Amino acid sequence: MYPQFSSDPNTLDPLWGEHQPLDVACFLSPRPEWSTAKPFGADAVAVAAFQALTFDWEASNSRHLDLNISRQSLSELAEDPTTAAELWRALQSNSSVFLHVHVTHAGFSPDPKAGKRYDQYRTIHQASSLVKYAARPNAKNASLLLSPLETQHGPEPSSSEPVISYWKPAASVSLVTDFTRYPVEELPVLVYQNLKYVQHPLDRRWRYLPALYVDDLAQVQEQLVPLNASLDDGVDGELTLPLRVSWSPLSFARWQMQLTFAMAFSSQEQMGVPSSD
Repeated sequence: MYPQFSSDPNTLDPLWGEHQPLDVACFLSPRPEWSTAKPFGADAVAVAAFQALTFDWEASNSRHLDLNISRQSLSELAEDPTTAAELWRALQSNSSVFLHVHVTHAGFSPDPKAGKRYDQYRTIHQASSLVKYAARPNAKNASLLLSPLETQHGPEPSSSEPVISYWKPAASVSLVTDFTRYPVEELPVLVYQNLKYVQHPLDRRWRYLPALYVDDLAQVQEQLVPLNASLDDGVDGELTLPLRVSWSPLSFARWQMQLTFAMAFSSQEQMGVPSSD
């Protein structure tokens, strides 16, 4: 349910201020929802972090990390080895794996159990799937992700399954960097439906939190990596999945445009037209 705005004053204001120092933590999880019932991160593996960011357009806020996701690297990063094993099994079995991004004011924690270091108004979270489901390409032209030591010889993969899972090798995470006070009647409906609002206890005014956006539109079908059970072990060389996690600010206008494109592509796929077309 979206809030009902009062008409005095009839503006929607930003909750976070310009130049606010920020920290970002990225996790992989087989679950789309972030559990608050269990200890923080119990169902996830921390894989990347960006620190000393600011909520503005400084050039230092554009960064990226290149990761190699493997059974071994997940085991080394996970606090619980069973979580790493569950993640790898999900990739083997065509299940989804999600990137969870937590953004907090510097010095604060996204963990609700962190006591005074947690403030619900100083943290935001976004989850995005790193697995895409699409029709199997021509078997002769498809190459499964194998380590450099693996060869491509041997029987070709079965084409009996019309839809297979693909790994997205890049996650472009952006924070919508905007500090405008918007008249409620002028806020685009699509943006209104994608913003998160809070009613601050100090003055009971509704304000909007900055939006997180993970861009999938830049990745074409040829960049996606087919997944299958060949990820089972690294006997002949460790099997890895590349993942570039990038972070950058995003303007309100460009965010609105990307939301429109994403909705159009979603409608196209629902009508049976592949996104690759």
